[in-house]
Amino acid sequence: MRRLWYWMAAALLGSAAPTAALAGELSLAALFDRLAPEQGGLAASYEETRHDPLAEEPIHLRGELHYQHPGQLRKTERLPDGEEREIRIADDLVHLRDQRGERTTRLNQVPGLEPLMAVLDAIGGGDADALKAHFQRVELDGDAEDWQLALEAPPRTAPGRGGGSRRSDEAPLHLTLSGQAAWIDEIELDAPRQGRIRLRLIEALE
Repeated sequence: MRRLWYWMAAALLGSAAPTAALAGELSLAALFDRLAPEQGGLAASYEETRHDPLAEEPIHLRGELHYQHPGQLRKTERLPDGEEREIRIADDLVHLRDQRGERTTRLNQVPGLEPLMAVLDAIGGGDADALKAHFQRVELDGDAEDWQLALEAPPRTAPGRGGGSRRSDEAPLHLTLSGQAAWIDEIELDAPRQGRIRLRLIEALE
């Protein structure tokens, strides 16, 4: 079973025409064919570093990620103070369980989770073209043995006057996946107002 993944930052949706830059002999379709999980599921342990703009020092945590295609994710987190949290996503709902109990909200109301699931579902289905519906920039660099995929999501929309919507003045969200051959080693997300999150995958889980 192959390694993969990550979590967090700002939401998305937009209609700008994306561009795709492909390097060497590696195409986006070929990369996704390699990364597509066996039997629709992936699991990995990870180390995560969060750079919160409001915190004086980075936050380090560990946990496990379990993904089942399509649209199902479970992420466990072990925080430095010993607290454990679990995030579950299914049917476009997000369930968060921690010491305070369990809360549920819609996926599109949690910044960062919607673009994350868009990427995981595209990889899980081996469908590189699905990225075009969610990201305004898709760039693949490197070769088949050492590659980097850079994605840019447009700023999310905000309610406008008269019941319409307007584009937020936030900066775009940037999501970068890097790996070797059929492995994703690291995922980094740089999100407006939420800082930068880097997820390093440790090993695949059965």
